[in-house]
Amino acid sequence: MCSSDLSQTTALAKLWGDFDRDAEQVDGWLRDKEAQVNRETSQLTNLEETKIPLLEKILGEVDAYLSKLEELNDLGQQISALSPEAKPASSTLHFRNRQQALSKTLLGQIGKLKSLEANRSAYSDALKAAHNWIANFENETGVAEAGLQEGAKPSAESCKKLKETLEANTGHQLISGVVESCERSEEHTSELQSHHD
Repeated sequence: MCSSDLSQTTALAKLWGDFDRDAEQVDGWLRDKEAQVNRETSQLTNLEETKIPLLEKILGEVDAYLSKLEELNDLGQQISALSPEAKPASSTLHFRNRQQALSKTLLGQIGKLKSLEANRSAYSDALKAAHNWIANFENETGVAEAGLQEGAKPSAESCKKLKETLEANTGHQLISGVVESCERSEEHTSELQSHHD
């Protein structure tokens, strides 16, 4: 064996050693992140405590890890340049696919949580408007009822106001808004639960 073959073999052995060591680290890191993502996203149906900031932090870590995958890919390309029959690219592609799957899962869960959070706010607003309308309606009907119970005829003004209140579809619209917001919340919650089913 000539010295150039020996130096090429030595360089190839060193590159494979570095590649194997880094591939093992990448695999372990990805396994840990996959477990963390599964753990953090398994209980996302609790409306009181969303984990958006935590999931965004994990997403940042997953996206930042791309540079480590690129380093591993560079090692693989160096190996392939010295030994064309070597196929380290399949390992780096597998790791890249796992990293992308983590990123996609996190983006999807964050998006669903943000929708759920926005819908929760819309639900609260719709419920508050419905409560206000009911209180106002009860107040207006109470004035008319009080006038009738005392034996006095309600004023034309209060009758007109009561009639307008009864004819207005406002209460129906407000209650429909509350129901729709509630249904959207249930849909988002079901989507989050289905992630782990």
